[in-house]
Parts: sequence; structure tokens; C-alpha cells
Amino acid sequence: MTRGDALVLDGDENQSVACVRDLSRAGYRVAVGDSVPLPKAWWSRHPARRIRYRSPRTDPDGFIRDLIDAIGPIVGTEAVLLPTTESTTLAVSVHRETLAGAGYRMVLPAHEELLVAFDKHRSGQLAASCGLRTPRQLFVHDEASLAQVRQLEHPVVIKAVSSNLATSSGLVQSPRPGYSLTPDETAQQVRALMDSRGSAIVQEFITGAGVGFFALYRHGTLERCFAHRRLRDVHPTGSGSSYRESIPVPPALQEAGTRLLDALRWHGAAMVEFKQRADGQFVFLEVNGRLWGSLALAVAAGATFPRWLAALARAEPLAPHPPIRAGVRARWIVGDVRHLVAVARGRPAGFPGPYPRLATTVRDMCRGLGSDHFDNLELGDPLPELGDWLSAARKAMVGKGAPT
Repeated sequence: MTRGDALVLDGDENQSVACVRDLSRAGYRVAVGDSVPLPKAWWSRHPARRIRYRSPRTDPDGFIRDLIDAIGPIVGTEAVLLPTTESTTLAVSVHRETLAGAGYRMVLPAHEELLVAFDKHRSGQLAASCGLRTPRQLFVHDEASLAQVRQLEHPVVIKAVSSNLATSSGLVQSPRPGYSLTPDETAQQVRALMDSRGSAIVQEFITGAGVGFFALYRHGTLERCFAHRRLRDVHPTGSGSSYRESIPVPPALQEAGTRLLDALRWHGAAMVEFKQRADGQFVFLEVNGRLWGSLALAVAAGATFPRWLAALARAEPLAPHPPIRAGVRARWIVGDVRHLVAVARGRPAGFPGPYPRLATTVRDMCRGLGSDHFDNLELGDPLPELGDWLSAARKAMVGKGAPT
């Protein structure tokens, strides 16, 4: 007997594959959609329906109309709706009342809180006001603030304020962070980012281990949490992880993460990213107000966020669950290959942090293959891995680079 219907968006993302599998195993009849052809979650054996909708990045109104049209003939007359990227989350949030009226049940914080979470400058200010340790940073938005970059201690990281920029033609993805060792180089990179994005953040470069705090909130109250330690990033200079391990939630990490999410009065799932310095202190980097790319690790360790979100959307109590397991490892195969290629190319100019050696990387990548979990490859559901490689090839051909 089905527990109900669910529509998972962004089917070409790793987190959507994890959602489809977890919700199906929890008894939901799952539909999965995307705006691109043959997204990787379509290849799974679990979806009962597969839909194509218009891109929320270039046609948000058409995207919402397609979701409304999907109610009834494709999914049930009432369905849990799970967006998993920033672009779909923002579009769904803006039109939440319309979608709720059509029969969708979703879990989102207030729209203003969502905007703060997706804005690196505003979320950094909030984190500092909550007492979290944050990198020294400068928000550059005019000539006066641009002149101040020469006074900063280097090295620094140069970032866009948000991952997406709203333009007249839709959302445009921001470039990856840059790195600089000198004031002249910083001014040049910031000027280029301001010309294309209008503003930039120049931030102190922090070394340390990447640690994530993951939480499920119900109307401002923490319900469940999880933590992982990054073992390998897709880009050795810093990015989403290709290999990571579940860990017991350190009390100091939970304290820092919940301070921020409490202040946001969060509702739903979120990730708060930190660097743990050699002295043990956790330094806040950013908050991700949606499901995250490494979700498969959380699910494998027993932190089944997709079914927890579905329960919240349906106003149900969370069922008891076994203890979340520490020491579980999961890897993204395509991401690991991209990491290896980046290591082989050598340290990028201007990057000030430690950089892996090729021989060490190859050795480390061969360890644990028999016991690790994988983001997209499962013995009983292997085809999303094929879909992932086809997705990577398609993005390479159209020049989109890394998945969002």
C-alpha cells in the first residue's frame, strides 16, 4: 500500500537520486522530473513516473505551470514536492501558495529567510551576529569598497555573493571562487566579478578540514541532525565533496549550526558548512538552504532526510529510527575522476592552500572500494551511474561545467 505521492525535482542531481530511492523504499509512489533530457534519476528503477518541465532558470512561470499540470495525470491529486537545487527551491518558494492550492505539500522556511540563506554576504553577517567564528571578509560593491581590498591581509578568496544571479533572461550561475596572493591580483579579480555580477566578497583564506552540519527543522525547532567530514573535494581548491565520511556530531559543531538555523527560524532541511582548523575551532563558511549533493551518505548512514521531509510536509510525526551510524563512507565516482584530472593538471596559479600529489591521490582513491557506498551506483539499481556519466558528457559538450 502506497504512503502517498511525491514529486522529486532536479532529477539530474545526485541528491535527487538519493531522494527517489529513499522515498520509494519508504512506500511512496515517486515521480521525478527535470528540464534536461534523460536526467540521471530517470535511469533508476524506482520512479513510477518521469516528467519533463520547463527550466526554472529561464522560464520560471512555465516551470510552475508544468508542475500544476502534473498534478492528477502524472502524480496524485495531492503530492509531496521536493525541490533540491537553489533555482527550483526559489521558484517553488515564490509560488508556494499557488502550488499548495494545486495540491502540493512542501517544507520551506519563510521566503525572506531562504533569501538570507542563499546570500553569502547576509548569511555571513548573521553568523557573526550569532557569535560564530567567521572569516574576515569585505563586501565589495562600489569604488570605495574596491579600494579597501589593498588593505586586506592576504591570501584571500574571491566569491560571488550568491550562486545564482537574476537577469532579464533568467538565473545565471556564478563563477567558482577565485584565489589571490597579492592586492593587485585581488583588485583585478574583484573588478572582473563586479563587472559581471555587480558585487563580490573578498574573504580570508581558511585552512582546515571541511565539516558539514546537516539539520532537519520543524518551524524553528531542531528535529534531527547529522554530520560528515570531507575526505576529498571534486576540486582540490575547494568545492562539493566527492568522498566523505559520517561522524558523530561534535557538540561544538551542533551548537554553532543550530545557533544560525535557530536565528533563521528554519523549517525544513539545511546544511551549514564549516572548516575545522588545526586548533579544533569550527569556522563558518556558508549555509545551504536545501538538500545537498552528498545526501546519499546521510541516507546510507541512517539519516533519511527525504522521508523525514515528506513526513513534515504531510504534518506527520517522525517515526523512530535506528541510531545514525558513524564511519560510513560514500563517494561520487564521476566527482572522484574529476578530482583526479584536476590533481594531474597541477596546482592552479594563486591557490595558497595545500594541494594533493598525484601518486597519493591514486593510492587513496583505490582504498575502500569494496566497502564504500556510492552516490549513484547501487547493485540493485545500477543505471543512475550510467546516467551520471551521460550527464557529465552532456554538460562538458555544452560547457556548463560542474553540476549545481
